[in-house]
Amino acid sequence: MLQLLFLRYHGRTGIVPATVQAAPVTGTLFGSIGELQEKMMKFRLMTAGPSVRAMAFCLLPLTCYLLGMLNYSQAGKVAVLGFFILTTLFSWRELYPSRRLFTALLSVTLVLLIADIVFQVTLRQTFGVQQDDVLVVQALLNTNIEEASGFISQYRRYVGWYVVFSVLFLAAYWRLFVVPGRDFSGSCTGRERRKKIIFATIFTLLLLAIHSNSSLRKANPLFYFHYNYQKLSSEIEQAGLLKEELARGKTSPALSSMHLLQGVDRKTVVLVIGESDTRNNWSLYGYGRKTTPELEKLREGLLVFKDVLSADGATVGSVTKMLTAATWRNPDIWKSSPTIMAIARHLGFKVFWIANQGSENRGVVPILAAQADTTIFTNRGMDRGESSLDEVLLAPYRSALADPAKKKLIIVHLLGAHPAYNFRYPQDFGIFEKVYDDPVAEGLKQAGRAPWAILFRNMYDCAILYNDHILSELLRGLMAGREADSAWLYISDHGQDVVHNSDYSGHNIRVKEQWEVPLVVWRSQAKATGGEATDHLVTRPYQADVLDHTILGLLGIAGELYDPELDLLSEKFKQAKILPRRMKDADYD
Repeated sequence: MLQLLFLRYHGRTGIVPATVQAAPVTGTLFGSIGELQEKMMKFRLMTAGPSVRAMAFCLLPLTCYLLGMLNYSQAGKVAVLGFFILTTLFSWRELYPSRRLFTALLSVTLVLLIADIVFQVTLRQTFGVQQDDVLVVQALLNTNIEEASGFISQYRRYVGWYVVFSVLFLAAYWRLFVVPGRDFSGSCTGRERRKKIIFATIFTLLLLAIHSNSSLRKANPLFYFHYNYQKLSSEIEQAGLLKEELARGKTSPALSSMHLLQGVDRKTVVLVIGESDTRNNWSLYGYGRKTTPELEKLREGLLVFKDVLSADGATVGSVTKMLTAATWRNPDIWKSSPTIMAIARHLGFKVFWIANQGSENRGVVPILAAQADTTIFTNRGMDRGESSLDEVLLAPYRSALADPAKKKLIIVHLLGAHPAYNFRYPQDFGIFEKVYDDPVAEGLKQAGRAPWAILFRNMYDCAILYNDHILSELLRGLMAGREADSAWLYISDHGQDVVHNSDYSGHNIRVKEQWEVPLVVWRSQAKATGGEATDHLVTRPYQADVLDHTILGLLGIAGELYDPELDLLSEKFKQAKILPRRMKDADYD
């Protein structure tokens, strides 16, 4: 009976599958009811309407939402865009089934939409950020092929699962809704065809209409990069205009108010900015492996601050906030406010910028670096790839120390422990790579960490060990100069989550290890203080988004842009102006 109804129904429509036409009516059409039902289901999918096919795509963002891989806003935007775009393309393909244009457009659209989902899931699950976060935009538009390769090498284990899942979905969706032959309604004529043209036109207009919503428009992968490129370009242009004004001798009232304290004649201040360095892996802070042996030999003359948070969870935001008036409360003021380099130059300091990451022509940080008198980028080939160890900074650094200028500010930007960790140290410093039986490794095993995850920790600790060697060389270089008045400050741009909370290693702005950074100070004219006074000083809570005040204090500069209550080394420091400190979306304290 079911067989006859099936044949009778499709006989009226004039669409009868070949297997049905060829089978004798008195025989068994498919051999079994199960086979018949399977073919009927396949036929229904082949002839499903455009909106039904598009709705099926929404199962992917819905699944990601139900699994907690996307929030409702991310999943909703992808679903809305996918539904309207695919409905439009399927509608026009029904009208022109013989043309390959719409199939090609469907192919490109599906790949872009699914790639966008993988991108968003990776950012959310791996780094705890969304695609429109400023740090993501800055990272994307400040990267290159080599750095992207390093990223893939570090995070391929996590990204791979999302890619595999999405490829399987794409293959299934393509097989069920895109490939199945022709759109059977494509041969319709007359009144039915006019209805389909009206339907396709309406959805085309609706597709255009929803893009009037800026949030949806920016979520469309076709517009995402263009929009954010324009936004970042505008910020860089603003910073460039500020640089030109300074070069022409124009000064803002705030810059004009800055002045040197009495008695500042000869002074050398070195600011060393690290990369991806969490204090949780420094033996100087109590870590179980001897990762900072050389700094520990110099411990007596150092101030090792125990409660400092990074300015931001990523390099560009952190460096920008540390060197300008920008803070997490007021992140955009850097566009119109002088940097510490501009202030120092205005007051007669010769400023050096020596970096092993970045280049002269890409992003916001080079705009800041260009405000120095001398700018040196040592990593010419691969940026944050594997070509350049931080020891290449030592020669230009020593040249800067030897410069005859009476007042100098030297900024050194390390490559530090940036992923991938195994590229950040020479073989001689790989002493922890194969260590699986010391207290640190045993503790990780007891916490259930996988062997490959422990290997990442081992390599990271090797990078920290090498970083300790470089920092010690930089510090000894300043000490050897016997400058009457000199200071040295090291801080990392941000930390790193390296198997501290799970098997994961890399940037993770949701955890404290990403924000807890080392801050170490040496001063040639340090005041003699008792142990209790020193303990009180180094336990001050601090966040590096106001580090510019501490640097200006070290330089001996005062004025409108300097607040001693935000200077970590000042007797007037007030922690009430620092608290509460922030991580990405939560209070730290």
